[in-house]
Amino acid sequence: MTQKVENKDQNKDQNKNQNNQEWNIKEEINTALEVYKDISRQIQFADTKAGLILAWHGASLGFLTKIVVDAIGKFQYIGWKLATLFSFGCALIAALASIGFAFSVILPRLKDTTCQRECMFWIYHIRCEDFNRDLERFKKNLNDPERVLDCISRSVVAVAEVLKEKYTHLRYSLLFLIAALGFEVLTILVLAKGLLYQTP
Repeated sequence: MTQKVENKDQNKDQNKNQNNQEWNIKEEINTALEVYKDISRQIQFADTKAGLILAWHGASLGFLTKIVVDAIGKFQYIGWKLATLFSFGCALIAALASIGFAFSVILPRLKDTTCQRECMFWIYHIRCEDFNRDLERFKKNLNDPERVLDCISRSVVAVAEVLKEKYTHLRYSLLFLIAALGFEVLTILVLAKGLLYQTP
């Protein structure tokens, strides 16, 4: 009788430990998913900022180019033309550098396409398998919480690296944007002063 009670207590403890372990894995999966979603939102935010930078350069360069082309023909002195072209050229170079970094922000980055490890998320093996095999692997992985946690964790690390690279390029794009704005303002000032200088 005593042995039955002890066995029953041991079974209860085992079941409790197993339930706690499953619960902990579920909590870890939920936490990892929240981190993954947060990083994905930040990636989207970086892409949106890069898009705004590209839109700004498209508008400002078009506007400035038209002003320069219309006004530079009115200059009688070569010095004003050279000063205008120099400042406009510097603005153009800085803007092109900013545009290049902005484009590098929104470019997709897929890593680990060697198929050495099978996982269930897009960051790995998106180019390696066919749809049916990916689907079967996804279903199989869903039945194993530890495998799900491993895949999500690997994807979190992968997208975190993508986010870090995006923000590095976005920072450079913003720095060149500021430089371009400075030279654009300088170009407008030179144009204005040059046009005033032409009037008798």
